[in-house]
Amino acid sequence: MSLFRVSAFPVSVGVGLILASLAAGFAEQPPIIHYAPAENLEHIDVALIDQAQSTIDIAALSWPIGR
Repeated sequence: MSLFRVSAFPVSVGVGLILASLAAGFAEQPPIIHYAPAENLEHIDVALIDQAQSTIDIAALSWPIGR
């Protein structure tokens, strides 16, 4: 017979809170969104490409203008 009884619920909650706080430190920054033609995107693109360490992720949207 054990002298000490530990409830699984408080222990699991404590472990979950510790893991959640550690994960928050590794969260990525939200993306910065730029708009054309209000901004000169060429200079922004060149600066970001120069900072890349291993890969570059890109998303783009274009549509016909002047139809």
